[in-house]
Amino acid sequence: MASKIYKKLSSVKVPKLNKHYIYSIDLKNSNTVNKLNNNIEILILNDFIKIIDLKKNNYILNNIEESFFKKAFQKNCKAILVFSSKILAHISWFTFDKIGKKIIDPISPFENNNSTVYWGTAYTFPKYRNIGISKLAMKECFIYSKKMKFKNLVLSVRTTNIPAIKSYEYFNPRLNGIAYSLNILWYNLRYYINSEK
Repeated sequence: MASKIYKKLSSVKVPKLNKHYIYSIDLKNSNTVNKLNNNIEILILNDFIKIIDLKKNNYILNNIEESFFKKAFQKNCKAILVFSSKILAHISWFTFDKIGKKIIDPISPFENNNSTVYWGTAYTFPKYRNIGISKLAMKECFIYSKKMKFKNLVLSVRTTNIPAIKSYEYFNPRLNGIAYSLNILWYNLRYYINSEK
């Protein structure tokens, strides 16, 4: 037991203060996103069994973190997977509730509002960056969420993540505020500053 604790403590990094923008996007946003080519396929999944089915059908999933997928699916999160010729190019997550939000976006404050969808934990594999794949995924989330009667999307992004910020700017987000986070050991401390309205 003591060796496990020592091992965890020795792997702890120096705490770093992170700054995040908190954005909201009106899902009525009229910006269209052009499909890149016929080899692009976008799937929305909410069950790990579908991941297994994709593998059986020769989709290449680039060493995804299966434990995170299982945990997120159990907490009501949905995954958007973008494939290029059956190779995973991008992963994004969204959810409609507080439980799932803690998994994919622990930074932005929860709005106790039934019309809000939460976006988080997005990743585009390096080979597929700067060609608009994350915009395609986000637009797919908009379409799905609007069908479910959601009106607003909230997300957080580190202020240093310029590619993501540029991608989100395409959808004319409104800055809701700024959040600061500090990870110390196993705790994520957050402080949120609301923007002036």
